[in-house]
Amino acid sequence: MKREFCKLNISGLNKITIIYLCVPLILFLSFYLNSVAMISGVLAVSVILYLIFKSSGNTHFKLEKKSLLLIFFISALWVFLSGIGGYFYQNTDWHMRNAILHDLINYSLPVRYDNGTALVYYSGIMLPSAIIGKLFYFVTKNTEYAFSVGNFANYLYCLFGIILVALNLTEIAKPKNIWKLLLILCVMCLFSGMDIILSFLMGNQVTLGTHIEWHYPGLQFSSNTTLMFWVYNQCITTWLITLLIYKKPFALQNFAFWGVLSLFFAPFPFIGHAIYMSGLCVYFVFKNLKNRHYNLIFKKIFSVQNILSMLILLPFVYTYYSSNVITSSAGTKILISPFVILFFLIECGIFLLLIYKKYRRNIIYILTFISLYIIPHIAMYDSTDFCMRASIPALFITMIMVIKFLLDENVKYKILRIVLLISLLIGAVTPLQEISRSIMATFLPIKEDYIKDQIKTLEGKIEFPCKYVVATENDIIKTDTNYCNYGALNPDDTVFFKYFAKK
Repeated sequence: MKREFCKLNISGLNKITIIYLCVPLILFLSFYLNSVAMISGVLAVSVILYLIFKSSGNTHFKLEKKSLLLIFFISALWVFLSGIGGYFYQNTDWHMRNAILHDLINYSLPVRYDNGTALVYYSGIMLPSAIIGKLFYFVTKNTEYAFSVGNFANYLYCLFGIILVALNLTEIAKPKNIWKLLLILCVMCLFSGMDIILSFLMGNQVTLGTHIEWHYPGLQFSSNTTLMFWVYNQCITTWLITLLIYKKPFALQNFAFWGVLSLFFAPFPFIGHAIYMSGLCVYFVFKNLKNRHYNLIFKKIFSVQNILSMLILLPFVYTYYSSNVITSSAGTKILISPFVILFFLIECGIFLLLIYKKYRRNIIYILTFISLYIIPHIAMYDSTDFCMRASIPALFITMIMVIKFLLDENVKYKILRIVLLISLLIGAVTPLQEISRSIMATFLPIKEDYIKDQIKTLEGKIEFPCKYVVATENDIIKTDTNYCNYGALNPDDTVFFKYFAKK
C-alpha cells in the first residue's frame, strides 16, 4: 500500500508557534493597558514579529497523513484527561483555575474587586478563551453559559498548543515511521523521573492513584502529565518557548522577546529559560570574540527585537507581576542536604548520564545538567514552587535529547538505549498514577466532586491576613493555597496600576 505524505513547512510551523504565543500577550496589552501603553505595546510586538518572520527560511519535512491523525488523537485525549474544559476529573488546583476563568469572563479587565484588590496571576493562556466567553456573555447575559463556552474554547486553545508541541518534537526528532512517532508521543505524555524508586526509599505507601512526586524536603520535578493535570497554564507555553530556543539556540536577536513571553506566561519557568539564554549568550560571545566577529556580536545582542522587548514590553509585564503581594515580599533560601543530590540523580541524573556520550560537548546538554543540579537547591517564597516550575524547560530539553537518543540507530549506543528505555518505563509509573486517579475519580463512586467549580470567584478572598483554605473535605489530594498568591492587595499603589493599567 502506498504511503501518503504531506509536506510541512518548518518556517510556517515556527511562525504559527510564535503567533500562538503572541495572541495572549497582544490581548493582555489590548485589554489591560491604557491607550498610550497599549498602542506602544502592540506596535512593538508587530515590529518584532515582522523582523522575526522576515528572516525565516523555507525548508520542509515530510510526515505521513496518518501520522497527523495520530498526533491529533493522542493530543486530544491527553488534554481531555487533564481536566481542561471541565470534561474529566480536575485536581485540587483547579479550584483556583476555574475561579480565575470565571473572573476573567465576568469582570472588566484588568480584574478589580470591590474590596480594592485586583487579580494578578499568570493566566495568559486563559485570555483567548476568556475573551470568547465575554463575547457570549455580552450576547446571552448568562454567566454559566459564558463560562461553559469559555471552557470549551480553553480546551481547543490548549489542544492546539499541544498539537504544536507534538509537531515541533516530530520535526526535531524526524521519525522514519509511524511507530517511531508513536514512541515520541508516548514519551511526551509519560516522561518523568523515577519517583516510584524515591517513594520506596522513603518508605511511602503507594497505592493506585497516589500522587508520588513529593519528596523530602518538599522537592518535586513534575512529570509532563502532572504538569498538564495541575498547571497547564504554565507548562504548554513554556514547552513551546523551550522548543523555539532549542531549535535556534544562537538566535540571540530574539532572546529578549522569548524572555518577555516566558515571563508573561509563567515567572518561575522564565528563570529556567533565562539560564539557557544567558548561558548561550555567554558561549556565543566568547566564541565570536575569539574569532574577532565584533559586528556579529553587536548585531545579535542589540537587535531591534531585543531593544523593543527590553524598553517597551518588559516594563509592562514586570510591573504587572511585581504588583502581586507575594512577589513583592520575595525571599530565597538554599537547601543543603545529601538527599537533594540523590533526588537529582534519580529524577533526571540517570537520564543525563546515559546520554552523556552523545551530548557531552553540546552546550545545551551542559546547561541542562547545570540547571537541574542547581534548581533543587533553591527555594523561594517559602514554598517548593521554584523547584517544580523553574525546572520545566530543562526537564523538557532532557526529554528531547532522550527521544533523539532513543531514535539514534548507532550500534554503539544499543545497550545504553535499552537501559534508558527501562528507566523511562520505571518513570512512567508517575504519570500513570495521575491518569489512574483521574479515571477512578471520574467513573467510580468516589465522594469527591470531579469538577472543581465551587469557589466561582476570588471576590473578597484576596485580603490581609491572607487566607489559605482551598481544598474541600472531599478532595482526594488536599493542597491548600494562599489566596494572596493571586492578587494585589493595594493595586493603586503599584507602578503597573498607577501608570500603565486601564482605569
